[in-house]
Amino acid sequence: MPSSPPRILSISPPDPGGASLWVAASPALAEIPGVGLVLRLLVDGDSAVALWLDDLEDTGATVIVHARTPDGARLAAARGLGLHLPSGVDPAPWRARIPGLLGASCHDRAQLERADGVCDYATLSPVFAPTSKPHDRRSTLGLHGLARACSGLDLPVLALGGLGPGNARGCLQAGAWGVAGIGAFGAPELLEQVAAELA
Repeated sequence: MPSSPPRILSISPPDPGGASLWVAASPALAEIPGVGLVLRLLVDGDSAVALWLDDLEDTGATVIVHARTPDGARLAAARGLGLHLPSGVDPAPWRARIPGLLGASCHDRAQLERADGVCDYATLSPVFAPTSKPHDRRSTLGLHGLARACSGLDLPVLALGGLGPGNARGCLQAGAWGVAGIGAFGAPELLEQVAAELA
C-alpha cells in the first residue's frame, strides 16, 4: 500500500465555480504542513478536470480524486493519484487498480470495518453539523460517536463534517487520524489555524 495519508484533507466544493476558486487557492493550501487535496466535482462532462489536476499536481501535495468526479477513476489510475470512493462502494475491487492512496467515505462503524485492511484511509461523517451542507439533517456522531467508531481499527480515520478551527484537536484526542473538510478547509488562513491545532 502507499504511504500514510495526510492528516488534513482539503476537499473541493462540488460545483465548477467553487472548484475553480479552490484550485486557484491550492498552492497556498499545499504549503500548509500535512495537507492533501481532494478534487470532488459532481458535474458530468467538465473538460476542466484534467487541467485542474495538472495544477493540483504542480503544488507537490498529495492529490486524490473523488470517484464521482467526471472520469475520476480513470484519471486517478492513469496519473498514479489517489482515489476516494463514495459511501456504499466495495473498495476491494479497486485496490489493485489504484496505485495511489485509496480512501472511502464512511458514515458508521460497519462501513469503516469494511474499509479496514483494504483502504489507506477513510473519512467518517458527519462528526458535527456540516457547514457546507446547511440542509443536511443526518444525526451527528459527536466526539463520543467518533471515538466509538474508531476504536480498535488499524484504518486511519479522518473526521469530516463541521470541522474548523476550535474543534480539530478534539477529533484527534477522540482517536481520529486527522480531519477533512470543504468550507474552512478551502481558506488558507483558516486551514493554517486547523494545522496549528494538530501540531
